[in-house]
Amino acid sequence: MAFDIHKKLLVGALGCGVFFILGFLALFLIGRRGVTPTAGEPEMLMLGQAAQSWDSISAASARDVLTMPEVPTWTGPPRAAGYLRILPSLNGDELPAFADTFPAGSPEQKGVVRTAQRVMVEEASTPTRTAGLPHPPPFVVFYRARIFFAAADDWSRHGDLSEAALALDTALALARVSLRTSDLDRVLAGARIERDALDLLSRDTLLAGGVTGAKQAAQALEAWARLAKQVEAADHWMMAAGSSNLYDDSLARVAADSTLPVLWRAAAAEAVAMGWVFNSGEAGQGVTEGRRATLKRLRESHLPDSVNAVIDRAAAIGNVGFMDRLKAMANYRAQRELLFRP
Repeated sequence: MAFDIHKKLLVGALGCGVFFILGFLALFLIGRRGVTPTAGEPEMLMLGQAAQSWDSISAASARDVLTMPEVPTWTGPPRAAGYLRILPSLNGDELPAFADTFPAGSPEQKGVVRTAQRVMVEEASTPTRTAGLPHPPPFVVFYRARIFFAAADDWSRHGDLSEAALALDTALALARVSLRTSDLDRVLAGARIERDALDLLSRDTLLAGGVTGAKQAAQALEAWARLAKQVEAADHWMMAAGSSNLYDDSLARVAADSTLPVLWRAAAAEAVAMGWVFNSGEAGQGVTEGRRATLKRLRESHLPDSVNAVIDRAAAIGNVGFMDRLKAMANYRAQRELLFRP
């Protein structure tokens, strides 16, 4: 799919205010079970599933799990000239569903339309920059894309195909940037955005540029849906195994293994560094000395910069007092929950 990766995203929504809800949402996560939640179920990783998750990691082929399908080409209608801007939500709904298939007139479809109406095109000659997060969390990127999908669908339904193409192009730009990172959560967000874009194109012949384009999107959809499912499962396995100190050294060996993809190694390092978030003992009493020692040994080994960055960032989060640790735990768990929402 062709897109302009340098297109400027003028987004004022999903900024720092979203984090206000994170602490409250985290309260609903405590006590839930399941290594790989079913659709609609919150993610909760428990110590009891660490062994099962480590077995899954050991049996998985990292390269097979992370191999991305061929990206299909998409030309579609000409893009509107200008920049996209997301206006603040009037009803506080910053987490829209991918819901363009809801029946016309249903409450869900009305919500999609309200979301779509928050997106506007500004002239390229007079862009207005708005404050936002310089490196937004993966779930923020994911829901920004959903806002653009709502706009693309609504514009297409009303015959504004150039605006619809610009909105879909912008969502794809978010996906492609995410897919190039060494952060498994961001790759998951990118894969889900790519999947949803193909889903939309497979059902919108005009936006797809014709029947052939829609068929190509439908053919590519299965592979991208499979990738999203595989990455989601691997992401759960890593953090579930990391919740138990029994697998600190095992995960550290994965992180240090130069034969594995850097993305897989970085995920293992984060599992060691942030697994305490899903360990009730460490969340309350602090990160264990064993986990700290494992991270220290790992940090002193020869690792790619992206893996070292994961360890350093997590160390800064874990080396805090009780109240700050609880806040960090709530934010981390809630961000993952929002990313894994259907």
